[in-house]
Amino acid sequence: MAASLPQRTLGEGTAAINGSAVAFGAMSLYGMPGAPDEEASMKVIRHSLSCGINIINTSDLYGHKQENEIMIGKAIKGIPRESVIIVDKWGVTHGPNGFSVDGSAATFRRGIDLQLARLGTEYIDVSVYRGKDPKVPIEETMLAMKEAVTAGKVKHIGLSECGADDIRKAHAIHPITFLEQEWSLFTRDIEEDLLPTANQLGIGILAYSPLGRGMLTGSIRSPADLAENDFRRISPRFAEDAFKQNLILVDKLEKIAQKKGCTTGQLAIAWLLHKSPTVIPLFGTKSIKNLEANAAAASLTLTPEEFQAIDTSFSPNEVQGERYPAAMMGRLTYNSKPQQ
Repeated sequence: MAASLPQRTLGEGTAAINGSAVAFGAMSLYGMPGAPDEEASMKVIRHSLSCGINIINTSDLYGHKQENEIMIGKAIKGIPRESVIIVDKWGVTHGPNGFSVDGSAATFRRGIDLQLARLGTEYIDVSVYRGKDPKVPIEETMLAMKEAVTAGKVKHIGLSECGADDIRKAHAIHPITFLEQEWSLFTRDIEEDLLPTANQLGIGILAYSPLGRGMLTGSIRSPADLAENDFRRISPRFAEDAFKQNLILVDKLEKIAQKKGCTTGQLAIAWLLHKSPTVIPLFGTKSIKNLEANAAAASLTLTPEEFQAIDTSFSPNEVQGERYPAAMMGRLTYNSKPQQ
C-alpha cells in the first residue's frame, strides 16, 4: 500500500487536479545521458508511487527514441490508471542546429498519438506545451490541444515557459491547469509577473528544479564535483565565480537546516510549499534515498519565523548567473528580465 502524503489542488473548476504535494520528474532516468538502465529506472518510478507521490512528469524529448515515456508506461503497467497523474510535455525539438520549439497544430496532432502509444495509455492527464514558437500563435496551439481534450486523449492542459500575455490568451480558449515553471530559492523571477497572473486566473504552479538543479542540497561543493558531460557545467549559475557566491547562500540555508534537524534540500522544498498553497514542487533523482527524503519534505512544517529566515536569506539580487546559457534562454525559456 502506498504511503500517504499531503494533497494539493492545482487549477480550478473543470481544470482542477488533486495530487500529492510533491511530484516526481523522470528527466534523469532511462533514455537520458548518465541515467540508470530501464529496470533500475522503473524501480525508482514505482518507489515514488509507494512513497505516495502520484504525479509523474516526462517529455517526448527525454531520450533519443523517447525511451523515457516507454519506460514510464512499463513502470505503471498493472497499477490502476486513475491512481497515477501522468504529465507529458511536448513542443521542444532537437535538431542539427540545437533546440527549437514547434507549436504547430500539425505537430501536436501527430505527436499526441505517438505519446499515448509509447506510454501505453488511452489518455494523458496533463499535456504541457513547453516553450513558445515565434512562428505559431498560441491560439493555434491551444485549439489543437483543446481538440485532444474533447477527443478524450488529454484530460487537462498545462503551459511551460510562456509569458503572461500568452497565458491569458491560452486560458481564454481552454482553462489551464498549471504552469510548469522553474521556481526555487535560486530562481524567483516567476514571483514578478507569472505568479500574480496565475493566481488571478486560478492556475496552479508545478515548480521544476526546486532544488536549484541540486545545488540547494548542499552536496555540490565545487563545479569539479560534476561529471564532465553534466549539463550544469555549461550553466552560468555553476560557473566558477558564480558558484562561489551562490555557495555562500547555500551555507546560510545549511545553518537553518541544522537547527531544524532536516536537510537543506528538504528545507528548500518546504519553503516553496509554504510560499504558495497553489504550488507543487517537481523534483527528480536517480537515488531512492534522495527520493524518500524529498517526499518527506512534503510533511515538513515551518514556523513563520523559519519561513521568514529562509525567504530573506536568499535575495534574488544575490544569486549569480542565469539559469540557462544565453542561447537557451533566448530560444526555450520565458524570462521576465529582457535579454541584453
